[in-house]
Amino acid sequence: MKKLRSLFEIAAVLVVGLFCTSELQAQRVDIPAGTLVDLRMDTGLNSGRARVNDAFRATVTRAVWIDGRIAVPRDSKVDGHVSMVQPATHGSRSGVIAVSFPQITIDGRRYAINGALTSLRDSERRQILEQEGVVQGGSSAGRNTVFIGGGAGAGAVIGAVAGGGKGAGAGAAIGGGLGILGSFLANGVEAQVPAGSEMAMELLREIRVTVNNTGPGRQRRSDDRALYISSNLVRGAQTELPHLRYYQGPVNGVLDTGTRRAIAHFQIDNNQHGTGDLDQETAVELGLVRYEEPGGQGRGNGGYGH
Repeated sequence: MKKLRSLFEIAAVLVVGLFCTSELQAQRVDIPAGTLVDLRMDTGLNSGRARVNDAFRATVTRAVWIDGRIAVPRDSKVDGHVSMVQPATHGSRSGVIAVSFPQITIDGRRYAINGALTSLRDSERRQILEQEGVVQGGSSAGRNTVFIGGGAGAGAVIGAVAGGGKGAGAGAAIGGGLGILGSFLANGVEAQVPAGSEMAMELLREIRVTVNNTGPGRQRRSDDRALYISSNLVRGAQTELPHLRYYQGPVNGVLDTGTRRAIAHFQIDNNQHGTGDLDQETAVELGLVRYEEPGGQGRGNGGYGH
């Protein structure tokens, strides 16, 4: 009897040990609204054939690390669907496709998200930021970013549309809200987004994910995105940006829309991608961190830290 009890006790210890090990191997990370994620299309789209609610899938091409912890591993999968499509009118109007991203899969776990199409190309990103500044004080809710026929090789460019570009008024909204990219509408070609095309997704609301720390490729690579959201570093950015005439909001350590817009314009003017994320390159440029080695922690300048 004592021997049997001992076996049960050993088994219980092993189970608890395995559970604790599993918990240590996983981490919960909050990914803030506004974070950009680099994607590559697994499925192609064409405005001449696509229909509303058509599904497609994309793959994360650069891991996202937040405050030294992995948040979105490379090769995570993102599901999307077509939310609006307008075929081309030959000789007068190019095709347009609007999409949304409702789900991401990380380490086999599925998470509901509210993701919007965006771009990391400098000219497109600047135009999107300018359109956001006009619509509802910069809120993403009042605009929609779409694929427009007439890009390189008659593919597609990405531009922001005033008023969302949905429903019966889509044509008018698209025609009047594309700014510097509006000229592409006159090309009269379909918006073609072949498999392999690269773009970015913007998270419109915060999500909490659980990520496995173990496995191949979990050490940070040099081309991964290293972002900061700690209140100390955000407060540091909010303190430095007014001196450079990019920010006039409160110094509260919150990475809100106004702070992101100021960071994005600073990035563009300094030949960086205007993501609005407080990434490693931007933090170094602002003097908030000295450097950060892949797989390691950022080294503060003594004034802000983590």
